[in-house]
Amino acid sequence: MKQTLELCEAEPAKGEVSQCATSLESLVDFARRIFGSDRITILKSSLVSNLTLPVQNYTVVESKEISTQKMISCHY
Repeated sequence: MKQTLELCEAEPAKGEVSQCATSLESLVDFARRIFGSDRITILKSSLVSNLTLPVQNYTVVESKEISTQKMISCHY
């Protein structure tokens, strides 16, 4: 928790804007403020990093390249 708070409170890199979103709704509100638009698309991916869990195989059935100059990256 301490590391998360330190990262959240750190100054953003030059040319970047940051906010610590505490919910999906606050992330969407941030995106709307930055882009000035109600047309926000949310894409999600996840990776299981806890090796004590069983590994699940999966198959990608479709992929699509998304070209954009405006994006907000959310990570933890």
